Amino acid sequence: MKRTIKNTIAVIGAIAMFSTTGAMLPSAEVYGAPAKAEEAAPAQTAAVLVEANNGLNPPALREYKVTVNSATHSWKPVSGAIGYRIYRKVGSNWVKVKTLSGTSYTEKGLAPYSSYQYKVKAYKKKSGKTFWGKASRVQTVTTLPEAPKFKAFSSTKDSIRVNWQGVKCDGYQLYMSENGGAYTKVATVKGASVGTYKIKNLKSGTKYTFKLRAYGRRADTNGVITSAMIKKSKSTQSSVVKPEYGTVTYEDMSGVSGWEKCSVAVSWEGDHWSILTFASDEALKFAKPYIIPDRDGKDGENFCVTVWVYGTL
Repeated sequence: MKRTIKNTIAVIGAIAMFSTTGAMLPSAEVYGAPAKAEEAAPAQTAAVLVEANNGLNPPALREYKVTVNSATHSWKPVSGAIGYRIYRKVGSNWVKVKTLSGTSYTEKGLAPYSSYQYKVKAYKKKSGKTFWGKASRVQTVTTLPEAPKFKAFSSTKDSIRVNWQGVKCDGYQLYMSENGGAYTKVATVKGASVGTYKIKNLKSGTKYTFKLRAYGRRADTNGVITSAMIKKSKSTQSSVVKPEYGTVTYEDMSGVSGWEKCSVAVSWEGDHWSILTFASDEALKFAKPYIIPDRDGKDGENFCVTVWVYGTL
């Protein structure tokens, strides 16, 4: 009994000695489970993050293209994706527009000169389940203004008032051609509701042709965007400044309101000019100084002349 008690005391003393001298029992920090649990935590967290992204990067959107009523979006292919879904924001909600396998999409039926927001997600399938990646950045697009249409013009002897039907835009750019020459911009008219502009100091009897387009601003960059230039076949408008009554010109004015064609056959009859005319007496009165030579003729001399006289019909 005494020996047993003695051995127990010896063991207790040995334990105390190890505790105070540093020759300690191995601690849990070296061998135990708690330390391993702390080291494993980051690896577990990383695995969860990969699973949340599903290994799919957000689609990288390219520059968009727009028309009056459509917007075309495109993006770079995402590695591992089998398809994409494009969304458009309506109010405070994102609404599905299209799910597709390609990397571009054109949405039609949009309103002229209006702004829309889009984003795209990639997806893949695994074990019969669909996994979605994060959405792309939001892309804001602005459709083009529609082309305005000309209305009836009015003119005086040295001015023309150009009129058109207003469209949704920030303003208009007006271009003019003189006698079939190159078009130059003559005015920038601000305001969507403004549908008229008067051009002054024009040349009497000259033919002027006009083109018009609407302009606006991109919502994302504030850069200027314009409608298509009005095409000649549909909306180009020509107008001739009203000349003075009795004005005579050699230019062919066929089809232009207010001009009378004056064709004259002239021959020398020994001591005077003989005239055969196909026009009114009033037209001939103004045309004579441009037709009848202010000189004597020669025997057998004859010729034909055609001029146009304004306002004599």
